[in-house]
Amino acid sequence: MGGQLKSSERELISLPHLRSIGLEGFGIYQKVNGNVKLKINRNAYCLAGANGLGKSTLLSSIIFGLCGYLRRQSSASVKSENRLADAKRYTAKYFPGRLKNESSSSSSIELLFTLGGFEYRIRRLFEKPFELEELVIRDLKSNSLIYESDGKENALKTKDYENFVSKHSNLGSFERFAFAIQYISSFDENHHLLFWDSEALEDALFTCIGLDSKLSDKAKTLRHRVAQLSSQERNTQFAIKQVVDLKKKALGQINSVEGVDIESAEELFDSLEEIQSDIEVLEANVSEEKALIAQQYHKALKLENNYREKFDQLASGFTHSHISRELQKSIERGSCFNCGSDTDESLDELKKKLESKGCPVCNAELSERTSNDLGLDEELKKIDEELQKKNDNVKKSEIRLSQSEKELTELRERKKDLEGKIKSDFPNGRPNFRTEEVKENLEEYNSQIATLHENKEKLVERRKACEKEYKNCFSLLEDKYFEIESSFLPLFKELAEQFLGIPININFNKKNAPSAKKSILSISLDGVSRGQGYHFSESQRFFIDIALKMSLLKFSTKPDESVTMLLDTPEGSLDIAYEEMVGEMFYNFVSSGKSLFFTANINSSEILKELAAKCTEENMQLERMLSWSDLSSVQKKAESKFDKAYQEIEDLLTGAAEL
Repeated sequence: MGGQLKSSERELISLPHLRSIGLEGFGIYQKVNGNVKLKINRNAYCLAGANGLGKSTLLSSIIFGLCGYLRRQSSASVKSENRLADAKRYTAKYFPGRLKNESSSSSSIELLFTLGGFEYRIRRLFEKPFELEELVIRDLKSNSLIYESDGKENALKTKDYENFVSKHSNLGSFERFAFAIQYISSFDENHHLLFWDSEALEDALFTCIGLDSKLSDKAKTLRHRVAQLSSQERNTQFAIKQVVDLKKKALGQINSVEGVDIESAEELFDSLEEIQSDIEVLEANVSEEKALIAQQYHKALKLENNYREKFDQLASGFTHSHISRELQKSIERGSCFNCGSDTDESLDELKKKLESKGCPVCNAELSERTSNDLGLDEELKKIDEELQKKNDNVKKSEIRLSQSEKELTELRERKKDLEGKIKSDFPNGRPNFRTEEVKENLEEYNSQIATLHENKEKLVERRKACEKEYKNCFSLLEDKYFEIESSFLPLFKELAEQFLGIPININFNKKNAPSAKKSILSISLDGVSRGQGYHFSESQRFFIDIALKMSLLKFSTKPDESVTMLLDTPEGSLDIAYEEMVGEMFYNFVSSGKSLFFTANINSSEILKELAAKCTEENMQLERMLSWSDLSSVQKKAESKFDKAYQEIEDLLTGAAEL
């Protein structure tokens, strides 16, 4: 444990203190035509409303205004080296649905804030993330204008803004400034938990506990470099395994040809290839025969339908030719077409009727025209002949198909037997009987393996060198933490214990390697270690994390310098007792001279009441968001209750009522 370290004896940073916010063209705020102007004159500023009115969106807009991009939800699951690119993709999708369609190209946010003794006025267009439209900077000490962006290109304004912010925040780079805004001085709708994001927490400590800002970048770069080198090591080891497997296979081929009748072995493998080729040909033939049979069946069906139509047409006219044809078929079949009788007497009678010149039914004389009525008998005859031909073709195709399928089955059995013999005799596959060629391959494999091992050793050396350098950085962080622990830890304990109501402590954990996932800070409650996030309830995780961020802000900035924390209050997970404690916790933060811009739902929550009673109107502003947006039908029914809740808080602010 180090002694008490004064803030004047360590590196401090500066972060923005919001003074005003202006939004234009924000479609979700219909009642004010999408335009909002907020002047912030108190340390506590509450954006109070109801579900779906855009509280969280406004908070995200402020972060966007300061940084030019947003961190997406659950960014802890994204590798830290990929978070910036991931955030840029997320930002491009976040705002379009929230803007007014007719003015989306000009929708903007304007912020007025102070930073390290300077006043900034900036404006960004929501459709142009990462760019700055306007920038004005004044030196508050001399009240002089030091920068105005009129006439300058956006890219130049953006670069100038990033350079000034890097300098005035004492963070040394805009990336560190954006990190501090998004990971330390805000708790937004994403509910990112810094305490349980090991890499982000490490970066936050490097940023906030008084070390040279460049050390944070160095440690981060080394951490990423170790991860890259470790990945390359794994890839190289995998490549070594692949070449070793090829070498084993080649050795197996050489061993497998010793004492082998090469001619017989080649014949065995060639036979397998021939059988496989024959199988493929037969499979194609079988497929074609099946398709041909299907076509022939289809054509035969059409002929049968056509025959039936002609037959019905003749039957309706009772023509002689039709009856005669049926008589002829009956004689050929040996049974009557009508009753099925197959006696000799019946067949003789059918022959007499067929030979008769009269009608075979009533014996009436028939004209030549009737006996060839409509020519349908000839058509039926042709159809019948064609149908018979189709049926014959189908039978032939079915015979060919059966033969092919039989041959295919036999070939597959032969193939199976050959494969079994080959697997038994040559488990490593077909040997390369050109052993000289295989030996040349072996030499090449040995050379590749040696080269890969050499490359791996170099990667290991470089990784270990980076790890050693990283450990030096981490040792500086560890030493610094224990040096400032007696100053920092009481700030955290005061805030966290105010919420929890039980003793809490933080333990600093050594990291044996940059890739270690264990958080460098762990918590014990009432003397019992709770190392993982799931050891806490949701509300405990949220407000322990908020306490950590508040204590980092108080510790890392000048005591007399106000900085604004942006907070989307996670009040839904609290009971009444804890709501009062949160109000106490928030008051502790703002009464220390820091600022809190936070959102809250208007309900029976004790958070706002507790804070309003303690802050009074001298230290707290309440913005009624219900006048900005249209309420849902459910919310309209409860509008009088909203008004009553607002009034209760207003009365506590003005002193007209007491808790």
